[in-house]
Amino acid sequence: HGDPIPGKGGEIHKVDNPTLDQMPQGIELTLSRVLDQRPDVLRYLAEYNMRPGTRLMIIDEAPFEGPLTVQVGDTTVALSRSLAGRILVGHAELPQS
Repeated sequence: HGDPIPGKGGEIHKVDNPTLDQMPQGIELTLSRVLDQRPDVLRYLAEYNMRPGTRLMIIDEAPFEGPLTVQVGDTTVALSRSLAGRILVGHAELPQS
């Protein structure tokens, strides 16, 4: 689920990635970690291949704290702002040429 793996001395490095709900539309992102560990939430995200390393993009934001529509591959998924606030993301890496 993207939880950090402690180093040899047991230390855990802090991750400062933003949450999905903090990101603007139209930027390709990489899912880095899901903070919500409830099995039903993880199963829901897995149905849409939303796992650490998955590329995604917000394509629509409903007004008045409505859901975010997220593109994951060829599929779109609606996520509540609450759930999007528990998904850490980073900017997608550009391919090296």
